[in-house]
Amino acid sequence: MNHSNGRRLRDSHRLRYVGVFVLAAAVYAVLIVAGYPFVGVGAWVAICAVGVAYRHRLDRPLFDERDEMLNRIAARRTIRILGICSAIGFPAAVVLWATGYNEWPPWMRWLAIYTAGIGFLYTGLRLYTRYER
Repeated sequence: MNHSNGRRLRDSHRLRYVGVFVLAAAVYAVLIVAGYPFVGVGAWVAICAVGVAYRHRLDRPLFDERDEMLNRIAARRTIRILGICSAIGFPAAVVLWATGYNEWPPWMRWLAIYTAGIGFLYTGLRLYTRYER
């Protein structure tokens, strides 16, 4: 097998692996929106288990250092976007709710808590990483 075929094979394994988790997220979201939250969670767990099992069955590394670089860039951009949206969106939503212009739906409370949790987790891990160095 030449280098090109090996790379194509690794890329097809990666595509399958990532595809399983994209499928899990899509099924999860569709079932929750359709009003079946427990089925959605069950489907999420089952489909993710398939992805984990698939990765463990492979006899070669699935990701390499290029993937690590892409993960770092994507994580940095994700945190930046979540931070900007949170800094603008949640205070604006609270002001609208407090002035009676908008009702704060129950799911929004959990989203606000989750988003704040991500911010606290990031800050804590950043401080810890700085301390380690």
